[in-house]
Amino acid sequence: MSEWEEQLPPIMREKLAKIGELTPEEKERMKEKEWLESILSKYYKGDLDSKGLWERLKGSKQSLLSMAQLRIMESLG
Repeated sequence: MSEWEEQLPPIMREKLAKIGELTPEEKERMKEKEWLESILSKYYKGDLDSKGLWERLKGSKQSLLSMAQLRIMESLG
């Protein structure tokens, strides 16, 4: 902890510490996003065809499917 942080009241130090922490939901979204990026990377490199991409994405959350759709559309533009 830096000198200026040590001079803060305990409540402010607590709040400052919490700002940097991710919620479990945020951690889960980041994990899903990384998974999606790895799948799309394989697809873009040609290691995965459209059928394989669909097999990997099938059963995923709607939000993840929407994100995949958006990323693919952006890559075409």
